[in-house]
Amino acid sequence: MSKAFSPNKGGGKPGKAAVPVDAGISISDGLDDAYGNTAHYTYPQAEINHNEISGTPAEGVPLYPEVESNPSQAQRLHRFRIQGFKDVWATVVFATFVIFSIVWSIVQLATYRFDRDTRGQSPFSPAENQPYIMWFVIACLLSAVASVISSISLLIIAQRIPVELIYIANLMTIVMFIISAVVAFVRVHVVVGLVMVICTILQAIWLFLVRHRIPFAAALLKASAQLIMSYRFTVVLNLALCVVSFGYVVLWGFGVAAPVDRFYKDKGNAGYGVAIGVLAFTLMWVSQVIPNVMHVTTSGLVATWYFAGSNNMPRNPTLASFKRATTTSFGSICFGSLIVAIIQFLRWLVESSGSDYENGFLRCLLECLLRCLQNIVEYFNRYAFVHVAIYGCSYIEGAKRTFALCQQCFFSAYFNDCLVTPTLNMFTLSISLLFALISGAISRSWPMGVLVFFVAAMVHSLFFTAVESAITTVFVCFAEFPQALRESNPQLYDSIYAADANGTHNNAPPPV
Repeated sequence: MSKAFSPNKGGGKPGKAAVPVDAGISISDGLDDAYGNTAHYTYPQAEINHNEISGTPAEGVPLYPEVESNPSQAQRLHRFRIQGFKDVWATVVFATFVIFSIVWSIVQLATYRFDRDTRGQSPFSPAENQPYIMWFVIACLLSAVASVISSISLLIIAQRIPVELIYIANLMTIVMFIISAVVAFVRVHVVVGLVMVICTILQAIWLFLVRHRIPFAAALLKASAQLIMSYRFTVVLNLALCVVSFGYVVLWGFGVAAPVDRFYKDKGNAGYGVAIGVLAFTLMWVSQVIPNVMHVTTSGLVATWYFAGSNNMPRNPTLASFKRATTTSFGSICFGSLIVAIIQFLRWLVESSGSDYENGFLRCLLECLLRCLQNIVEYFNRYAFVHVAIYGCSYIEGAKRTFALCQQCFFSAYFNDCLVTPTLNMFTLSISLLFALISGAISRSWPMGVLVFFVAAMVHSLFFTAVESAITTVFVCFAEFPQALRESNPQLYDSIYAADANGTHNNAPPPV
């Protein structure tokens, strides 16, 4: 059993001696008092689990070997170890699929020639009156630059008024439902309008019921925004991974275009169908692995900061975390991503199975179940990969630790995510839509507006995905190791402790 992972029972002091306190990111006091947070308000919580989580002490090579000469740093960062390659089989299988798709795509790109199919039987038949490509390039560049500016501006605002930002996003959601209800009553159908009215009421009730958890979510949002702005290299790494992902998707597109083109012209040849299925599954797996590498990299950085404190950070923590995510922990990432990719692939098979009216209800039900299952696994993986980032453990071990965390404080984690994630998503959607409307109106081309929307959304996600990963990591660390934050960053600990009011059931000791 790792003592580092043991809950601090009864709020007592830890067995190890206290270490020097370091100044860290400052969070303004009084969030709980100003916005009505109170320790006397109770929430539905999972049953408290005080049992220790099974496991052995962390072994292996230190992730930050330079800190071994500093006793204070070594004690704080002893959890961060390189324990050898985990889940190697998943890495091998993933590499096999990716190499196959790349080789296949290169061969198809070099040998396959599309026919000039003027009858429109193939999706790759020539189209007329395509907009001039240069305007698309200019629009994408302008959208990307504007999105970087708006993303940085939002992170600065999140550091200053995080509580207000959460309220604004939720009120924007309510306004959106009201507008949708009005449009539905006027242009669509009264039943749709009633559904929108119900959604409006439920959103307002939700905001009222969770208002006492908003200061806690705001404290995590503020700290995470400051941390990402301090370590902007995480955004650069995310951008590099997006470029790699985009390059793979382009190459994959050439590879899948040939069998799709031939599949349509040969009236459903089974061989081409199998090739399409393998390529589709590979893309789904890759689309899960790359974002999870981003998540594990950011989580490793944030966890290092959480335990070490801003004044005791080792050299190049982002690169060290990225190196472990792409080497020894890559198999764990592939394993967790594989589960989601399989569910996605099953969904794709169900959705593309045709439109048989007799089996329509069963197909719709199966699609719904698979979608819910995918969302659950993706949500679970977010927390499992945080443990992978901290310990360098296997996916199964990370899942066990996550399950124990769910038993301790599932509702607190879920409420926090339901407050923060929709806030970031709402601003991403609103700003991207604004850019799309402006570009579409100027160019008088709806394809231009659609392209600008996706570019803006992608750029915003580079910043906000890192912030979400940071928030999740700080939550996990605070729920499991509150004492570490009290030692490394007492100011932040004071704010989070007051806002949480033991909602995470971690029995955190009072501030010093």
